[in-house]
Amino acid sequence: MNDSSDSGYIVDSFEGISRTFTDMETIHESEMNIVAKAKRYGRWWLLKALRPELAQQENFRQRLRKEFELMAQLQHPAIVTVVGLETVDGLGECIIMEYVEGHDLAYILSNGDTPLHQRQRMAEELMEALEYIHAKGIVHRDLKPSNIMVTDNGGHIKLVDFGLADSDSHAIFKQPAGTPKYMSPEQKEIARADVRNDIYSLGIILGQMSLGGDYHQVVGKCLNRAEQRYLNVAELRSDLLRYRRRRKRILYLCMAVPIMLLMAGISWLAWQWNTQRQTVEKQQTMLESQMEEIDSQRSKMIQMEQEVFLAHDEQAAQRNTVSRLTDSIVSLSSDNYRQQEKEKGEAEREMRKNEAKQKGCAIVERAMWQYGVSLYGDSVPDEYIGIILRSRIVENAISDYRKTLAGRFDEQEIVEIMMALNQHQKDLAHTKWKSLKR
Repeated sequence: MNDSSDSGYIVDSFEGISRTFTDMETIHESEMNIVAKAKRYGRWWLLKALRPELAQQENFRQRLRKEFELMAQLQHPAIVTVVGLETVDGLGECIIMEYVEGHDLAYILSNGDTPLHQRQRMAEELMEALEYIHAKGIVHRDLKPSNIMVTDNGGHIKLVDFGLADSDSHAIFKQPAGTPKYMSPEQKEIARADVRNDIYSLGIILGQMSLGGDYHQVVGKCLNRAEQRYLNVAELRSDLLRYRRRRKRILYLCMAVPIMLLMAGISWLAWQWNTQRQTVEKQQTMLESQMEEIDSQRSKMIQMEQEVFLAHDEQAAQRNTVSRLTDSIVSLSSDNYRQQEKEKGEAEREMRKNEAKQKGCAIVERAMWQYGVSLYGDSVPDEYIGIILRSRIVENAISDYRKTLAGRFDEQEIVEIMMALNQHQKDLAHTKWKSLKR
């Protein structure tokens, strides 16, 4: 029996599947990060790590972990998938994410050969991805074409690079950030992340994609001032759907009028041929009455749409009021917290200075006693008190102690501590140094 088959498995020749990363290749470097491509378990992965000179700095390590924690919450077909945070030989601590075979949106748009319907589909996928991350309480803050990948297989988008992303649940790296060309005006000055920052960037990108007439009005509203901008992506998509429906209604109406006129003309000719002129005139009167009724119905529909728009604007104004009140409460809470932290820090600093003064005074007392005993024993004549005050042993003890303060206190605090030690030295020399016992 012949068991061979053209479609059978060849078990004695296959590519080895390794649990470690192999075939590593650096594909991008920035001021802070290294991005590499590597193979594991027979699949390509993307590894994002810190540059070697930054890898040991805690603030940059915290930033890398923050990016991982935000991306780990996201599972969406239009967002790159993160699978872990691992230490990889040669790179250090890395975010491990899926490798996307394709080009960024900036490259796709520069070629100018993508059909309109495909660009519109990519815009829909981008809006769905943003609506999803905003629902998770995350703001991307660096939305731009170079951070939007388009897959070679199918032309679908993948949102990448959450290095500047933020959420209300994180308390670190709260500062303005982003790419100036795509940042909203308020994002350049205000550290607090707001979904409207991403909506502004989205408006610029949609404008660059040349998506057609339906998008012109929503792009304009995306680029308004923050208080006049869409509050979320759902509002934007709702407006877009409304504009599309209106355009279809107008198109259908424009098509219906010629058809109705053509039918009226044919009817009129038929009646002229088969009936008397009086019957034809009657039919014309009826047709005119029907057209007037259509105009009346159309006017009512337009009036109803205007009422709906007014109601929508009123709801938007109410939401803006609630948002401003919420922002005020958050701002007051943040100011109170910062003031408490400042007072706590000042109290701790003052306590440390007092401890340093007490320790320094004890060192001065021991040095003065050692010098006095070494010269005069337990009894020192009053005329030698000044000599003890200026003794090299005491000066060296104070100088050595000053060196221990470097790095723990700033120069002004060290000067304050030294002045306290000098004053304590003088007080001991003129009052009670003879009673010191060690």
